[in-house]
Amino acid sequence: MAGPEIFIVFVLLAVGLLIFTLVRNRKRREEIHQLAAQLGMTYSRHDATGIVRLPFDLFRMGAGQGVENVLSGVRGDAPTYLFDYWYYTETRDSKGNVSRSYNHFSCAMVELSGRFPNLSIAPEGLLTRLADGIGMRDITFESEEFNRRFEIRSDNRKFAFDLIDARMMEWLLAYSGKARWEISGPYLLCAVSRIPIAGWPGLADRPLLFRENIPRVVWSLYGPGEGQRGVEVQ
Repeated sequence: MAGPEIFIVFVLLAVGLLIFTLVRNRKRREEIHQLAAQLGMTYSRHDATGIVRLPFDLFRMGAGQGVENVLSGVRGDAPTYLFDYWYYTETRDSKGNVSRSYNHFSCAMVELSGRFPNLSIAPEGLLTRLADGIGMRDITFESEEFNRRFEIRSDNRKFAFDLIDARMMEWLLAYSGKARWEISGPYLLCAVSRIPIAGWPGLADRPLLFRENIPRVVWSLYGPGEGQRGVEVQ
């Protein structure tokens, strides 16, 4: 195949991929609009309130990050946010050309009545590189099975042991799956690899179930307090 013909093929492939991506993203937004109506939540295509600037470790990954397709409202009795999150990493070849690799997540975040130290719970291995880069050590517990399944990182070890008691440990082993959890201030985040919109209602319930398993001692030490109402990080 001659040079011009190869160029035309690449152009057609690029145009086809662009059209496919635009159609897929439009369909996802339409499904989110429908879900917003069903759940009585408000939809925003962009991260108008600055969620991505909240101090979660996940939001510090990669060379660039973004939040989009945000649903906000109240689920149960908790202010709740559902959204798509992505970050990208960059690599440079021997000629100096830069390429990007994207990672996509579906997230549910709720506001808690309190202010808590930063803590992350992730399936073993997924946060090692990031946490090592910011100087946070993995916290180990008495359960070998739990230590094999999860990495717990926090700059407040006492909070980690207060939060993850036997009941919380049992719940995480049974129900957490491959979700990653983070607590920071009044916010609790649950993130999974990007899922279809049909799975968002179930994702929205996960932080509420986590909240039900927070030990009483944690509430007595860290909440309820003067937790923020609404994302106001601009």
